[in-house]
Amino acid sequence: MMLETEFLTMANTSLGETWSARIRGNPVQRPILTSLIVYLFNEGKGEMAYRTSGGQRSLEEVYGHTPEFRQFRLYLPRKTVADEAHHSYLAARVASPTHLDSFFKSVMVVEEGPRTWPPLPSLPGEITPDDGGPLKPNLVAYQ
Repeated sequence: MMLETEFLTMANTSLGETWSARIRGNPVQRPILTSLIVYLFNEGKGEMAYRTSGGQRSLEEVYGHTPEFRQFRLYLPRKTVADEAHHSYLAARVASPTHLDSFFKSVMVVEEGPRTWPPLPSLPGEITPDDGGPLKPNLVAYQ
């Protein structure tokens, strides 16, 4: 998959400095089944929350505040594409950002895809704390 990323910034908006990124993926070979995971990890002070849509399967936005960034909000707009296979998300509290690749692999689940697709690796949604307390995620990922 060849990824192309464009960044835009607008300095004088009502929200302060606003950044946008457009990420496009173009397959190098066809047909190819590809999964992209975008994640935010807060390793400092502050809080992070999220909002889902589409029957709780799809992440719509991540928002919160930190001393470094103050208020932040990440919107995840989606185009409706007929052959778009799948969306899933993960919200969890993890001790460290090291080895996130192995963490993602350890929590992925396999779900049946549409009839034309093979079973698909998916993020499991919320991983609640072992102590049964409320989830205050410092990691939110979107597939």
